[in-house]
Amino acid sequence: MKKNTSFLILIVTALAITSLAFAAGPFGFSHPCFEFSLPSSFMTEDSPVIIFGPAEGDFRINVNFLVQKTDGKTLEEFTKLSQEQLKSFPESKVIKEGYETINGAKFYSVTATFKKETYVLKAKTAWAVTDGKAYVITYTATEQTFDKYLKDAETMFSTFAIKAKK
Repeated sequence: MKKNTSFLILIVTALAITSLAFAAGPFGFSHPCFEFSLPSSFMTEDSPVIIFGPAEGDFRINVNFLVQKTDGKTLEEFTKLSQEQLKSFPESKVIKEGYETINGAKFYSVTATFKKETYVLKAKTAWAVTDGKAYVITYTATEQTFDKYLKDAETMFSTFAIKAKK
């Protein structure tokens, strides 16, 4: 019960944040077993959204979305910084990288493997820089299960849209 409650709290938090990104009014969520709505004022724009997927062994795949200040960096400068940060991960290896367009916005994406604790993980991260903010999307799974859920993760990536500044 405690595990399910914690998971529900994480989902509620994720959905609350998503409400800021995709709707000005209440945000509704429909799950096969329940549904609920959250007010758009529940979270701030700098709160991350974490969506947990199926557990594979004792690791739960996940997709997360976050917004962070860039201190005036361009997409290219932010990319260089992100590439340097990736090198700090133990046994990191870039598999694929380059520019891509998601919902009309220019993103830079990197797919890489790295070690975290006892896991060898594989992640695809994409980021765009607009109006002094970086919009970062990351899908993470174990190296062995990455391809199994990649299509689902890419579907989530493809629905991400940066709202025009008001």
